[in-house]
Amino acid sequence: MTGDGDAEGAVIVVKISAPSAALMTQIRQAVREAGPTVPILDVRPLSEYSRDALALDSMHLSVFAVVAMVLACIGLYGVLSYSVRERVHEVGVRTALGAAADIVLRMVIGRGLRLVLIGVVLGLVGAFFLSTVMTGVVFGISATDPVTYLGITAVFVAVAVAACYVPAARAAGVQPVVALRSE
Repeated sequence: MTGDGDAEGAVIVVKISAPSAALMTQIRQAVREAGPTVPILDVRPLSEYSRDALALDSMHLSVFAVVAMVLACIGLYGVLSYSVRERVHEVGVRTALGAAADIVLRMVIGRGLRLVLIGVVLGLVGAFFLSTVMTGVVFGISATDPVTYLGITAVFVAVAVAACYVPAARAAGVQPVVALRSE
């Protein structure tokens, strides 16, 4: 507050045992008596202020988490689909030797899923050990939330299946002679 009574902005924190409407009214009256020209914008318990601030931080954290997951899915899809496309020649050879398209698809998807599952297991182990660090950063949410872990795992497995299936189905549908010439 300035010396002439004009309020530039001030926050008054009062420690009370339990907030009540009567006590809030008394706080407003005490501020009016101390400075009749001081505007009183809001009187509410500190727990509400901190809850609102944490909700905003939680929203920002959620947005960044979604962006990170989308980027991870794009990267996962790109790497897996590229590795499957690089095996078109192998798929052509297997098809030329008489392998059925569904067997080739299962083989390609199985190999891609093995890689993803190894990554998911390593990621879950790392997340489990880093959860103690996360409990200090993430407020109001358990760092070992099984729904979150299962949901993210399911998303990554679904992206991996799509990343392997789409190029493998194309490769399996190509005539063996064309696939062998592509190299």
